[in-house]
Amino acid sequence: MSGMLPEQELLFLPAARSAITPTRGSVASAGVTKCTDEGWEKILALLSLDEIARLASALCANRGLTAEIGACWQPSFNQLPSQWPKGSGGLRGFLAAARSTTLAELVFCAVPRTLGDDVVAEPKLSAASSRRPRSVVVAAAPCALALSHERNEWEGYLAAASGKEVKLYRRDDLKGCGAIALQGCKEGVGTMCFSPDSGTLAVVPRSESGALVPSVQLYATEDKAKPVVTKFKSPSLAGIDFLHAGPSRTGASEDLVAACGMELFQVSASTGEIVKSWQRKEGSPFSACSAVSPFEVMTLAGRTVELWDVRTAAGVAKSAEVAEVVTALDAGSFGSSSLIYLGDARGALHRLDWRTGAAELLWSPAETRAPRARPSHKVMVDRGCACLLAGSTLTMLALDPCIVELGWADVSEQLSAMAFGSSAWAFAVQSTAASAKTAQPAVVVVETSGKVHRPKVSEEDLEAAAKKAEQKEKNTKKKQEKTETKGKKPSSGKSAHGRNSGR
Repeated sequence: MSGMLPEQELLFLPAARSAITPTRGSVASAGVTKCTDEGWEKILALLSLDEIARLASALCANRGLTAEIGACWQPSFNQLPSQWPKGSGGLRGFLAAARSTTLAELVFCAVPRTLGDDVVAEPKLSAASSRRPRSVVVAAAPCALALSHERNEWEGYLAAASGKEVKLYRRDDLKGCGAIALQGCKEGVGTMCFSPDSGTLAVVPRSESGALVPSVQLYATEDKAKPVVTKFKSPSLAGIDFLHAGPSRTGASEDLVAACGMELFQVSASTGEIVKSWQRKEGSPFSACSAVSPFEVMTLAGRTVELWDVRTAAGVAKSAEVAEVVTALDAGSFGSSSLIYLGDARGALHRLDWRTGAAELLWSPAETRAPRARPSHKVMVDRGCACLLAGSTLTMLALDPCIVELGWADVSEQLSAMAFGSSAWAFAVQSTAASAKTAQPAVVVVETSGKVHRPKVSEEDLEAAAKKAEQKEKNTKKKQEKTETKGKKPSSGKSAHGRNSGR
């Protein structure tokens, strides 16, 4: 089972050993004996984590296998965590568990999981796996990261801020494509984000204390023009984000929003002017904000979650209350569902359904691991898997088919920044090597879609590669000829005369 079989060969029938081979997408005939539960368990138990993930992908595309697994999957295989409850069986549960587990292991490739007092250096994915996340080595540990939110997940940029500049890398091949010289960021960058078209990068400097400075700098990614700077009168800034791209380029679409103190601002991305502003009438100041559509923004303030409509004078369109103070949110799925995810001041994860306005506690850290409250800094949720950063602890959770903790890592000396974009998570780590002697800062990009991207090679690149290979072959031949010439002993005149004297 070292290499996965093509999709049409994935109908295992060890009990009947039927010679019938189903076609792509077909359903097995009623007369074909099904694989027994024991047979499926033996097959799946032999697979590595890589193979389980690839099998899950193939199963999704083959309806004939849906009834084959049925309810036989039980969460007892060595490759999947043992915490899965018994009610997680069935094909859907198997696929969700395989997807969540694989995504968690990809993250642990970047930040090794912690088990008690020991650090597990290597995840369950094999070292030669093509599914391991890509990375780019950087000169210094980035203090902030940003990923594009392009509709095509392979377009746009990865931005890494360190020192007095921001390095830009192409999203498809992670090759450097430019740098932005920062102005007025003596203490580094606190946060940054891309506009929907990736043409503008918004940067917020950080102060000596590490807090966000109440100003934003707008840099063009395609030229080296001076940034457009917007300063706010509020003493603090909670967060920034760009409104999503709408069907047209008119109105508020693609403007920047900033949550400062008790005020929410809409800023023109082209001129830096404050277009509109709204005031919270009472309660706590903002702690986070996230754009969820071309005209809507979601904010956190104490225990309150608010949905703002920038087209209206009132601003707030809807609000909901959570049992705990919330400090981080992920509203990435709000465009396709009514659910958002919240991290609270104690490091726990909540889920809010806007249809009912009710929030439920999904998971909280064990008291033995977190004796004191640790506020959540970042929540990233994608495809039934959650990544939660609270204090210096990064926890991976499966949300589907049920809530399961997949592992955690102490990132106090490993992680300096993290970000999410279109079907990707990025982590700025101190080292991607197991040996400290070869440790180098790097940015690791985890593709949450599970896809392995292979950039298209242009004809110019192919010609250049062919010329390079041809030149290399010529140089090798010249070197060999030179070596052979040096190894031969030249014939002397005396010996030649001796050979000819007998004639």
